[in-house]
Amino acid sequence: MALIVSIDISEEVRNTIQQQIDPIKKKHPEYNWIDSAGYFIPIYYLPHEIKEDVAIQKIEKVLFDIPTFRLFALDFHVHIDHIIRILVRFHTQHTLEQIAKDIRTEFGSTQLYEPTVEIAKYRIPSRQQYKHLQTQLTQVDCDVEIPVDAIHIFSTKQRGDAEIAEIVHSFPLIKEE
Repeated sequence: MALIVSIDISEEVRNTIQQQIDPIKKKHPEYNWIDSAGYFIPIYYLPHEIKEDVAIQKIEKVLFDIPTFRLFALDFHVHIDHIIRILVRFHTQHTLEQIAKDIRTEFGSTQLYEPTVEIAKYRIPSRQQYKHLQTQLTQVDCDVEIPVDAIHIFSTKQRGDAEIAEIVHSFPLIKEE
């Protein structure tokens, strides 16, 4: 079980992402497309040795006076490490950058942060397939806006081939008037 500090995504936004990426999904059914119910924006992966109640106290301290904010999608992006990942990337947002920095500091981490949603994964393709996928993704309009009124701790568990994420704690943000 992994605990992840994250932003939840509404069903409406999930459906919008699905509609926008659907032409790519049809061209690449061999990819492991993540069910939209599993979409979330991770902020920080909590160390396994941290107890949930300790994590909640530390995160409450960080989020004490944080106002609500909005995230805007930047693009669909291909990322390669040991596998290929298709991501939705988001524009830099000052409030979220500060939250991520403060949480990393609270847990003693220097982990870098970029707001993304993973929507597919696959083995590393040939260079030609990779370039073709990049070209296809640049042609897809990524028009998504996410109002953020809470930060959550998700617990992830493996169920067969799927990773299931469930909210275990929520931290409401301050609504500005």
